[in-house]
Amino acid sequence: MNREAAEALRPRLFLTLRHGNPASVAFINYANSVVGHDDREALRFQVCETPEDIRQELGSGGDDDPHTPAVVLFDNQNFSRQFRPLPGSLTDKTPIISWAPYAHWAVMLGPKSVPSLCFEQLVTMFVKNFVARRTKGLYPWQQCRPRPPVGLPSLRTSTTGIYL
Repeated sequence: MNREAAEALRPRLFLTLRHGNPASVAFINYANSVVGHDDREALRFQVCETPEDIRQELGSGGDDDPHTPAVVLFDNQNFSRQFRPLPGSLTDKTPIISWAPYAHWAVMLGPKSVPSLCFEQLVTMFVKNFVARRTKGLYPWQQCRPRPPVGLPSLRTSTTGIYL
């Protein structure tokens, strides 16, 4: 992906559905409290009341209403970590979140997530480092570190068999 395409897909909207997502609502409220008024034009953090409000924010995907690059937050009460970012759909036809079928990205928050910690990490992933990672073909949360070379252990033989 080239830089212009990655920049066009960089999310500028973070949103959640109010009902059933208390950790996500807490994240949005925290984000709105720390993002400066000058930055609000570049980034929006919004809590929607209904799934229809979410669909309206994300757009229909038509020529006159393209999908808005967005990160949709949702809670999972059985999740033990702070958060887990996900692509918005597993395939082009299977959305991760039924009430946000056109989301580019999704983030699952755990019930014990700390809004300030999640905010720092998610802004770094989806705003600060997004273009650099997407131009390298990575998801926003993947590291750009080279993998160490993997070597095979040497084999030695004996009269009873092969050992590693």
